[in-house]
Amino acid sequence: GVVAPLKGLARALARGVDDTAAAGLRSALVVAPHPDDETIGVGALIARKRAHGTDVDVAFVTDGRHLHPSRYLRGGDLAAVREAEAREACAMLGVDADRVHFLGFEEGTLGRCGDAVNKCHNAGPLAVFLEVRRGQNGK
Repeated sequence: GVVAPLKGLARALARGVDDTAAAGLRSALVVAPHPDDETIGVGALIARKRAHGTDVDVAFVTDGRHLHPSRYLRGGDLAAVREAEAREACAMLGVDADRVHFLGFEEGTLGRCGDAVNKCHNAGPLAVFLEVRRGQNGK
């Protein structure tokens, strides 16, 4: 039945180790495919790290201009709004303005962005967080 697997899960969870406190002390580079992924994906972790005074860089790979089409704003204008919102969100999470990076790739061009992240953070963070989403066709 269902009870046996749940008991096994409960035992596994009881043996688990909470690494979040230690993770709060390690520097990090958060790589967000587009603005808002940093907040949705690891916003709490970013805030926790910053509360400990830990360095966090956030790199936005694309500008998000094609994610939410607008009848009122053209692509470049929408990208500018999304950048301003991302800067504000990062500030609310405690990320210093000089640690917020926009790589400037147009939404939909992620396939060409592989090496660009290396330009963001030369200090060698101890952790890098990537959000990976799969579309309807698995790509």
